[in-house]
Amino acid sequence: MRDSQRKRRWRTALCATLIGLVPAQVALPAEPAQAFAPDLSFVPSPIPLGVQTHRSITEHAVTQALGSYFGVAEPTPRMRAAIEEIVAADKAVDDDQVSSDKHFDGENFDGGQRFVLANRAALLAALTAGDGAAARGRLGTALHPIQDFYAHSNWVELGNRGPDPDLGVPGRVIGPVAGILENTCTLGGILITTKLTSGYYGGEDRVPLVLASKCRHGGPLDSGPGSGGISKDFPVSILSPHPGLHQVAAQVAEQATRKFLDEIRAAVPAWQSQLLLGADLTFGPAGASRSTRPA
Repeated sequence: MRDSQRKRRWRTALCATLIGLVPAQVALPAEPAQAFAPDLSFVPSPIPLGVQTHRSITEHAVTQALGSYFGVAEPTPRMRAAIEEIVAADKAVDDDQVSSDKHFDGENFDGGQRFVLANRAALLAALTAGDGAAARGRLGTALHPIQDFYAHSNWVELGNRGPDPDLGVPGRVIGPVAGILENTCTLGGILITTKLTSGYYGGEDRVPLVLASKCRHGGPLDSGPGSGGISKDFPVSILSPHPGLHQVAAQVAEQATRKFLDEIRAAVPAWQSQLLLGADLTFGPAGASRSTRPA
């Protein structure tokens, strides 16, 4: 069975179990847990769990940005198509459950920052070349780890209720980060550090030293080394060790998504931000002026 088919089966069975569509004793396929579920649109509505997904976070942030930037009450079909491209690229990052830098797992904050900044640079290059589709792909790819940062690290547990000011900003370093020998968690996911940390996930490319008591990502499918777990991907304890902070993490992730969009907009000419968000032909309320790329 292809990987995408297995993932679809796992997510469908998981969500169906949670809302009582199948007996709870039915075993779930052994597939990796997702960070802020990529998309739950395949589950019958209503979903009673209040799960915030990468789709919901990205859609809302981009829609709000469109209203702020261009004065639109509702996205046009072209803008909606642009949002879908961004969401698809965001979700696609979860196809790689090995690379810790794409999810800010395993205290790989330097790697995550490099990954975000590489995609930011590629995004700006694509806009300069007038390639909106490539730019939207890079935007979605960069947004995924930005959003995961708040679900996988202890940023919100440390009392923060706004985005990390350094994440995704060239020349900035995220931190201070717990050292490789510093204990960060006890069994049960009790944090014992005031420094930045994130959970280690079994099967990824970051393995904690046995000498340190590091936090795990946690959840039913995480069999990696470490103590406890701190993920906030879902608002239920059977899936995430810190479910009570799911909504808080999602809210800050949405703020961080908008912050990144604002920073991109500030870095480019107006026509490039319009191109990025599908507003390059017509934008604003009825009668607003057209915007075209300069010759």
